[in-house]
Amino acid sequence: MTNDNNQPSPLRGKQLAELYFTRTSPESTLWLCKCGKRRTQNGTGYTNLTSHIEREHPEYLTYDATAPISQQNLFMPLFSRNVRNVYGWLTWITSSLLPFNFCENEMARRYSNLGPISNKTLMKWMHQMCRWLEAKLKKTLPESFACVFDAWTCGSTHYVAVFASFPSDSLRGYEKVLLALSPMNDEDSLSAAAFLDFFDFVLDVYGKQRRNVVALIGNNCATNRAFTRLAGIPMVCCASHRFNLFVGDVLADYEDLLCAVHAIMKKLSNIIPAAKLRRMTPLCPKQRNKTRWSSSVAMLARYVELKPFLPQLGIDDIDMLLLNSRQDRDVDLLIAQLTDLNSVTLALQDESLTLADVRMLFDEVVVQYSGAEVRLGPDASVVEDPTFESGVVKVLQHM
Repeated sequence: MTNDNNQPSPLRGKQLAELYFTRTSPESTLWLCKCGKRRTQNGTGYTNLTSHIEREHPEYLTYDATAPISQQNLFMPLFSRNVRNVYGWLTWITSSLLPFNFCENEMARRYSNLGPISNKTLMKWMHQMCRWLEAKLKKTLPESFACVFDAWTCGSTHYVAVFASFPSDSLRGYEKVLLALSPMNDEDSLSAAAFLDFFDFVLDVYGKQRRNVVALIGNNCATNRAFTRLAGIPMVCCASHRFNLFVGDVLADYEDLLCAVHAIMKKLSNIIPAAKLRRMTPLCPKQRNKTRWSSSVAMLARYVELKPFLPQLGIDDIDMLLLNSRQDRDVDLLIAQLTDLNSVTLALQDESLTLADVRMLFDEVVVQYSGAEVRLGPDASVVEDPTFESGVVKVLQHM
């Protein structure tokens, strides 16, 4: 039954109280709410219990007292309004990569149904959540696991990420958890020794030591290789990093062609050529980033798309840069080659890929490309621990 306005008849008294609260023991005056709060209720009334519900669980107004409980889905996890509020701000800010002080933004507060919260309070809960998660991971980590690490610089701050990877019953066969993502303790030094101190600090947070780490996985830069030697832990070189080095070798043979296409794209990005180009096509020029070879693929593909429009621009500076027929054929050949290599890059990003699968992929590339063994061979100079990697591959191949 509903009222004349088609609104649900609200739950009241005993019906409302027993929906949220459970008596801790027969004849006890202590009741436990589904949100975890305890309340004392003396006598036969339910005022103390229902007042908590009205204050902390306003959604009770949407429940219909006359409808069967099984149809109302009432037994979902229930939390206090304050918990839902903190969770809402934390989720919104972290998932959307917003600054922590976003919770104090006047417009965000006005157009959100979340209650106001200060930046100080948000950070308090953020730190508590980190401590809770660290305690949970401490119980989750097995005695033996591998660590994946990487680092990058944003602005003037150098960040380091450390993951733990270990076998599990999941579909992919392993779990990967983030142990740390922060600047190093000593930002005055980025040496292998400083990295080792940071790594030991991270392990200590979770009650682990270097003897618990069976392998370190990272790119093969000099600092990382020195770090693994100091740590006394075998290193598995990042397969994607090795493959990127190989593709860099391939592109070096086409550097003159890439520079010629880049010069055209750079000139097309100037104000007047860009304005004329917009009248002909919505496509914009793309320039390459030497640290990302995929940008070279994008630049060449965009050149092919823009090529029919270039003579129509009527700009002498661009006409002087146009490629000849032989260079255009080389562009088509290079695009086909890089597209083929990109399929290997995508395969390497598959999280179910094993070291044995990587070896098989690299062996195929070595057969097709002369000189690829310098970067991709099992005994390549970029491999820090070739004996260890080969041993792992043999074990995986015989499983």
